[in-house]
Amino acid sequence: MPEKVQQQAERELARFERMGDQNAESSMIRTYLDWLLAIPWSTRSDERLDPKHAREVLDADHAGLTR
Repeated sequence: MPEKVQQQAERELARFERMGDQNAESSMIRTYLDWLLAIPWSTRSDERLDPKHAREVLDADHAGLTR
């Protein structure tokens, strides 16, 4: 994971460790940390993340629908 993300994760982990299980925010922090750990940081995708292309595909697949 990138250094800035790791620093933020460590800050959130420290907050999580300080608060009790009964704190409502602890669940949110745990979920956030779980997501950070689940992201494949070193894996790249060949997916096209071009919004114009996405619009073309959606328009072609959903002919007749208006915005």
